[in-house]
Amino acid sequence: MGVPSVQNVLHIGVCVPRSCSNGELFNLTERYFDEGIVQAQDIFEFQPNVLQVKDLQLGDHFWFKPSVFIIGLSLATTVLMVFLAQSREQKKTETKDNKQQPQLYTSYSPLPNNGGERSSNGIGTGLAHNNNNADDDQMKETLKRPVAVVAPAAVAVKVSSFTDKVIDSFNVRKNLASVFRTDIGPQALPVICGIKSISCFLILCFHMQWYTFFSIHNSGVMFHYAEQIRYQLVSNAPLLVDVFFAISGFLVAYNFVRNRDKVQEIKANGGWQNAKLYGKMLLHRYLRLSPLYLLISTIGELMTSYIVDTSKFFVHERSDLTCQRYWWRNVLYIQNLYNVDELCLNWTWSLACEMQYYIISTALLFVYAKNAKLGKWVYQAAAVATLVFNLTITLMHHFVPSYDVLYNTASHLYIAPWARMSPYIVGVYFGWLLAATRGKLDVTKEQYRKYWVLACVAMTVSMHCTIKRNFPFPLASIVMVLVRLFVAWATCWTIVATATGYTNNIIRFLSSRFFIHINKLTYGIYLLNPLIITAIFGGSDGSISADPVLAMVMALGVTVLSYVAAVTFTVLFEIPYCRISSEILKLKKKPPTTTTMTTAVSSGETPAKKVD
Repeated sequence: MGVPSVQNVLHIGVCVPRSCSNGELFNLTERYFDEGIVQAQDIFEFQPNVLQVKDLQLGDHFWFKPSVFIIGLSLATTVLMVFLAQSREQKKTETKDNKQQPQLYTSYSPLPNNGGERSSNGIGTGLAHNNNNADDDQMKETLKRPVAVVAPAAVAVKVSSFTDKVIDSFNVRKNLASVFRTDIGPQALPVICGIKSISCFLILCFHMQWYTFFSIHNSGVMFHYAEQIRYQLVSNAPLLVDVFFAISGFLVAYNFVRNRDKVQEIKANGGWQNAKLYGKMLLHRYLRLSPLYLLISTIGELMTSYIVDTSKFFVHERSDLTCQRYWWRNVLYIQNLYNVDELCLNWTWSLACEMQYYIISTALLFVYAKNAKLGKWVYQAAAVATLVFNLTITLMHHFVPSYDVLYNTASHLYIAPWARMSPYIVGVYFGWLLAATRGKLDVTKEQYRKYWVLACVAMTVSMHCTIKRNFPFPLASIVMVLVRLFVAWATCWTIVATATGYTNNIIRFLSSRFFIHINKLTYGIYLLNPLIITAIFGGSDGSISADPVLAMVMALGVTVLSYVAAVTFTVLFEIPYCRISSEILKLKKKPPTTTTMTTAVSSGETPAKKVD
């Protein structure tokens, strides 16, 4: 993530005639300061440079931006699909009773002996009793007359078409129910939900510092607070991205190895069949992540453009420009391979890393499925090579945990995939370990307690290791590489510990139903909260002060707004495409469209016959 330049920006508001253009004002202001007319320049010995002049008016080009068309088309399409899904559900509800309507069958039955009584077959005729003696021939003829009886309707089992399933994916009621559903399977690991939810909240708090930087008038005080021990959990929250990497690697390996049928299928397949299966898995992953991510990228570009034109502040991070130039990098998930200043929505670099890690780890798991020994050997070689390479490049850049070094090395040590892969590799190992042992790890109670204490200590030390920002080189470089491993190990051990049957109050807290619900929204919260923060503070009339209490209150408010926005975007733009992606993978397995089952009802020993 690019660190905003630490520079003091002086915002000056002046009243000028409308006939004055921004270019003319820029030249006049530049001459004004160059000639040293302002007495404060001599007193404080500073020479300001004019950065920007704007009239706070939205440019005419704004409404003709491609992003406006893309967002409008996306919203219109989504509204249409939601309407169609609602119509289909309403139609199903209305026709449900009709499908259960009785049908008429014939059965030869004797007439009742009195009015309103039931015949021997139990079907009421409702005919009045005739006191007069009937003619014998007429009675015989009547006994041969078929009597209508009621039988259950034919049960039609209709298999929905692919188009119907696509439309049903936008069913708001079902999607909302999915978001708020907190039931879990017997083999689920709910502790993951708590870890991800808390990490997401701490990252949001860090974003509160980061993306309000352009509107803070005492930025030096903010850096001072960030170095205090009580704020280390927030100021070091970027380390928690490694928690997400470790969990992602864990789940990829755990779900893959646990799926015995898929492993056997890969083992039996040839090269071409496995290549197609591998491509399907990558496509499924891409379709699950991309719609929400790309839509928010488009919204971010448009919103930043609006803030730049209308905000009273000078905006450092110009996502509007970088997204216009380098949007294709986000589409391909390769934005982290370039300079940090060229990122389109600079917090999305982690998504690119995760996609790249998924591509590599899935290929490695395919190798493991075909040849377990070869797969293990490749994994071990990759783990050692990654560790050595990370240590080498960290030492080459003379890394120390000071803010200027963090900024200058961000492209090489922070967002580069090869620099952040170690936690993912740790997660892959623990996921494989738990799945390969089928959840039957032999851990004693004493070992559990010992490793649990070590995990807590490792996480605490890792989150506070940068309290001393002037760590000497090369100790600081070595510590930074090891810290990533400690964070990943502590995270994975906490997950594995729940599968051993042991628990404690912290595990129960992290596994609560509240976190199961929040976990479903962490993706949307992570993507949306920087936009919400930028919109709130970019639209304010005055600058703010770096104050911990104010920041805490604002963080809670942004959390609520991010939650509401995440629910909306998850229901409309994430869950539908996850379901569509799953249906695409099932396209080749097409069951028959309609199967009709008719239930025969007999009266006595006489088979029922359907009346046309």
